[in-house]
Amino acid sequence: MAFDGIEKAIRRLFRQYGRFLARHPLSFLLLSILVAGGLGAGMYFLDTESSLEDLYAPDNARGKTERAYVQQHFPTNDSATFQATRLINLGRSASVIITSKGSNGNVLSSTTLAAIDSFNTAIKGIQAEVSEKTISIQIYAPGTLGSPTLKTGTDIVKTAKSFRLDYHLRTDSPSDDKLSEKWELAVLSYMEKFKSNYINVCYSTSVALESELAALTTRVIPLFSITFTVLITFSILSCMMLDMVRTKPWLGMLGVLSAGMAIVASMGLCLYCGVKFNSVVAAMPFLALGIGVDDLFVMLAAWRKTHPGGSVEDRMGDTYAEAAVSITITTVTDGLAFGIGAITPIPAVRAFCIFTLTAVLFDYLFQITFFGACMVYIGHREKGNRHAMTCMRVPTPKEAKGRSGCFRAMCTGNAMAGVGEKGEYHDSDHAVMVFFRKHFGPFITKWWVKVIVLLIYGAYLGCAIWGCTQVRQGIRLSRLAADDSYVVDFYDKQDQYYGEYGPRVAVIIAQPLNYWEESTRDQVEKLLAKFEDTDYTFGKTESESWLRDYLAFVNQYSGAIPGLSAATKSSFLSNLYDPFLKNAAFERPKTWLTQTESKS
Repeated sequence: MAFDGIEKAIRRLFRQYGRFLARHPLSFLLLSILVAGGLGAGMYFLDTESSLEDLYAPDNARGKTERAYVQQHFPTNDSATFQATRLINLGRSASVIITSKGSNGNVLSSTTLAAIDSFNTAIKGIQAEVSEKTISIQIYAPGTLGSPTLKTGTDIVKTAKSFRLDYHLRTDSPSDDKLSEKWELAVLSYMEKFKSNYINVCYSTSVALESELAALTTRVIPLFSITFTVLITFSILSCMMLDMVRTKPWLGMLGVLSAGMAIVASMGLCLYCGVKFNSVVAAMPFLALGIGVDDLFVMLAAWRKTHPGGSVEDRMGDTYAEAAVSITITTVTDGLAFGIGAITPIPAVRAFCIFTLTAVLFDYLFQITFFGACMVYIGHREKGNRHAMTCMRVPTPKEAKGRSGCFRAMCTGNAMAGVGEKGEYHDSDHAVMVFFRKHFGPFITKWWVKVIVLLIYGAYLGCAIWGCTQVRQGIRLSRLAADDSYVVDFYDKQDQYYGEYGPRVAVIIAQPLNYWEESTRDQVEKLLAKFEDTDYTFGKTESESWLRDYLAFVNQYSGAIPGLSAATKSSFLSNLYDPFLKNAAFERPKTWLTQTESKS
């Protein structure tokens, strides 16, 4: 009963509002247009976000905190001691995966290797123009084989299906980063034109995926135009009737326009507030249009239920009383869903929900203001028995009996159609309503149909539960770009040939330890063993540890180098820096320790 009272209160409130709107339609119409136009000007401040990390890494991601720690305690110098395994972000780079066009697909054939060498030389020779100056960049380009096979009983590689080249660029300073960015763009330009009779090359750069994400936004615009056109056409056709007075094609178009105004206003307001646009937000207009068109038909259905003989003010009051609860509940539930999503820590989802929540609210506001005002004017036209297109008064079909069939079909109408001699109103049912009431309803209630429906639903539920068990955490980067993007081919090849090997993981002990003590070394070794014994690593053979290298060095050369020992604090530290770290063979451990003064 309490909820019934709330519904009655809402109906009463909206009935009064509908009557008020009917008395002042021009004010609501102009105010809606001014609000949409004023907020829509915020589109001038359009700012897009395409960084994968900024979009998909949670605000409180542990990786961000730990990377900041690494950057502080283990700073790198790309120009002096570059190590690809120590990269903590993508930096600036270009990568290519090369496959052979030969019949056997072996990239180690002499012809293919010659083509790869020629390609590699061309890439290294690429020059970019900066401020009317031509530059070339020194790069680090290691190669990696994909899907290799070995000669029987040996470690000698016999064949390989792919050859990967990674070109790492300097980013030590802003000027280096800018130059490297120009070189990346030059590489992309070169690859677009590259052709070879011997090799296939798929490629990507550190900014390729972000660029493709940004490009998706512009590619959505034609799709949105098509959607807008289809919805307008559908709405117009759905609002049309054979009666030239009661038909409302313009109302269908204005309903879609109302949703379009909501989209423009919501985007402008969000951009005014500094919320950045991204490729995920590009889906928002489609949702907003769907919600707006749904509300349009709810309002139109409520209008058609009202008595044609009543005044426009009475009919608008009844329309709002009938439709208000439905569209209000829809708005509240949609708003709650997107409002909850707006507090998610994932920036891409949060921005999408903020834009969509705002669009839903403006959809609702313009529906009860702009669209309602349009209904008032069209209601007055209908009340005056005027033609839907010319707005001229037309005779009823009964009054035009002596006219031609074409005139009666196109130039007549009766606003009072469905009203009986005693004033009662019986609205004619739509053909779809008749089908569901007379045919589908009785059919679906037969006992054998119920059994079939239950079985089908049970199968559907079982498939849904099974599907939930197959959900896997993570995201394939190739899914973020357009289907025809060049980066999709690159990531597919990467998964195919190099998917077994993931990124390297660094384990940092963020506190001082007495490494010269046997017990401490044992604890460190046990910690490393735990990581190496998981199903996600390749064991001890693929691990790197400065402590293991140092102790192995001491054990191997203690008899040859006087005083070489790690048994005490003084000997451990002194021998660590000299001779161990001064040895050219141990340049890698040197970068892990000397810059932090043995803090880890």
